[in-house]
Amino acid sequence: MNPTSSKKSESEFAKLGDSWRSLSEEFEHRPLLLLFIGLASGLAFRHSAAYLLVPLFFCLMSISWPKRGLISLAVIAGLIFQPPAPDRNIVLEKSPFEGEVELITMPRENWEGKPVAIATSDKGTTFIELPARTDWILGDILQVKGELLPMHEAQERKLGARGVIDAQSAERISGGFPVWNIALAFRKSFVGFYNEKDFPVAHEVMPAFGMNQTQGVDSKTYDTFVRTGTTHLIATSGIHVMITAGLLFLLLRLLPIPRWLQIAFLGVLLLVFAGAAGLRPPIIRAVIMSLVMASAYLWRRQPDGLSALGLSGLLILGLSRDSVFDVGFWMSTAAVAALVMFVPTEKPPSESSWELAKFRFKQALIVSVVASLATWPISGDTFGEIAWLSPLTNLIAIPLATVSLWGSVISWLIGLGVPEVGLSLGQVLVELPCTTLVGFLDWVARWDAGIVFIPFFGLMMFGWWHLGALFAWKRVWVGAVSTWSLALAGLIISVPTNFGLASVDYLQVGQGDSTLIREWDTAVLIDVGASDRIAERLIIPELRKRNVQTLAAVVLTHPDLDHIGGVEATLKRYKVQNLIVSSAFEDHELLQSTIRLAESRGARILWISESYLFKIENFDVHVTALSGGSDDNTASLITEVHYSGKPVTIITGDASSREEQALLSQVSGPIPVLKAGHHGSNTSTSDAWLDHLQPTDLVVSCGRLNSFGHPASDVLERAGVRNINVWRTDVSGTISYQYDAESQTFKRMPLVTK
Repeated sequence: MNPTSSKKSESEFAKLGDSWRSLSEEFEHRPLLLLFIGLASGLAFRHSAAYLLVPLFFCLMSISWPKRGLISLAVIAGLIFQPPAPDRNIVLEKSPFEGEVELITMPRENWEGKPVAIATSDKGTTFIELPARTDWILGDILQVKGELLPMHEAQERKLGARGVIDAQSAERISGGFPVWNIALAFRKSFVGFYNEKDFPVAHEVMPAFGMNQTQGVDSKTYDTFVRTGTTHLIATSGIHVMITAGLLFLLLRLLPIPRWLQIAFLGVLLLVFAGAAGLRPPIIRAVIMSLVMASAYLWRRQPDGLSALGLSGLLILGLSRDSVFDVGFWMSTAAVAALVMFVPTEKPPSESSWELAKFRFKQALIVSVVASLATWPISGDTFGEIAWLSPLTNLIAIPLATVSLWGSVISWLIGLGVPEVGLSLGQVLVELPCTTLVGFLDWVARWDAGIVFIPFFGLMMFGWWHLGALFAWKRVWVGAVSTWSLALAGLIISVPTNFGLASVDYLQVGQGDSTLIREWDTAVLIDVGASDRIAERLIIPELRKRNVQTLAAVVLTHPDLDHIGGVEATLKRYKVQNLIVSSAFEDHELLQSTIRLAESRGARILWISESYLFKIENFDVHVTALSGGSDDNTASLITEVHYSGKPVTIITGDASSREEQALLSQVSGPIPVLKAGHHGSNTSTSDAWLDHLQPTDLVVSCGRLNSFGHPASDVLERAGVRNINVWRTDVSGTISYQYDAESQTFKRMPLVTK
């Protein structure tokens, strides 16, 4: 062996040991961060027990036993105070409502312009749609008269909401914290200043940039931000707070007032800003961290970003345990942690303007790359795609967004006193950078190569990725290469290698439904998830991963939002040859805009009244219309799929056991795979239906922690006594069956547990 090589190897391993000890010391002196990690892991246990591996990793590090005890106590506290399981005593029928409610979130306008919030009353926690008045605030106690409605299945579970109050009238009994009134007035004034006439582009994006009001963002514009990895710009979060705090701090330092008073004013102004932007967890975290860092400036101390992060995380989880499931909160937390740990703090050079410019560019590039790398694993796991050009894109996008956000505040403040001057400034400081930004992102979004679609990027990959990045940053290449190799090995093991020529994929779309039938580059999509956002983030990436070029048909089983919510995004992003709908829904209100859009994009509308058979390659797709009944579910289209004459699967939408009984004479068994009706509700997938079809596998499409308790224990029991394998999208993600030419059957691909 070469002595030089041996010494070099020993040196590398010595550096690895030193780096590990250094890392341990970093956490040893930050008990707040350890408490945050332990508490978050315990709170997230119901979501996945694998999260307990995170505090276990820290306990195995060379931190002292007192610190191990501290993190263990935090885990136990998290396990004890976990967010409650979904309340299965949900609202199932419409009924009158009259009584007092208290608003427990800051109201915001929905896409119809109606104020919506979450409220508590004697009926439990519910969503509430308020009358058109726009001065409702967090903490208001209202006397409400209206209707109590079931939630549609496309609605996300938030704070245990179990129904919807449609308030026809509301009278305030007592008001919330007065600062929220100031915040609301601030939001209304700011948003109203950027009218559509004077600011056509800023009118669309500035309410989202500055106030988290995304309902006015066009779907095409939103898609542009998604495809370029810059959605953080239109969902007000930590970066907006930091930008705003920076501007406010600069302005306050110009005032001849003591330093402590500057910090106090900054705290009040940031609190108002957070209220105006909806008090989302990433915003609250950034406000707390900004005030902690500013306090260090007050006491002339070096701020500790990791301790500030731990403190803000503890406070947020203490105020709202459900924040542990907020993807935006974790994206923001990961980015901040990486920036604090990996971005060096250097003093800018004073030799020349050119050296200063190079320094600023280098710092901006480092910040953009580090923030992107830190959040890629979460983006990949959540959305199934990574915008690998995002570090370079953000290098241009963030400065433009900063200019427009600073300019918007300055223009708005001046416009309050001198409207003409404010409007003129706004054209230069707001409209121009906003137009440049949207145009630039639109240009980048046209590069399909800028998006990488990945089937799996789970928790363990997340941990190894960051540990490898930490070692690489410290130039400990043995540690970096070994950890990244483990991550890559896990990825290869988890990803199916045989994608075959034909497949049936039950897509993971949360609390909704979507099934993909594909051979070669042509496909049929049966239902399209709960919203355009779901379609853009989950369904379309899956189509692209499978190289789907053409959608021969989109079948809409029935017009419930959790089945048709993503149809317009799908129509805009893909060439759809046929749109298949039951004739029972020809006059359905929810379908009218969809039909117009489909026709304008050249799709043929097929209204099915009895049955229809069409083919793609070797697939026969037989669609049957039910006669209908008392609601949309009972008129669901039934889809039978055969391949080369052999049965593959049956999809029944939300049809109930009564419709299943009527189908017994029309459908023959056995069938290899059955899609559970109505997301596994006990109103479907009856004993008679299972006995007749004799499926080997039962697939349930449902959302994690859904408020409806899907799948029902009765359905799981029926499957269990018949030895039917049950596969659930909330547990296993997308469930794929690929055609195997040797056995001439469809085989389930290895599961990727998410």
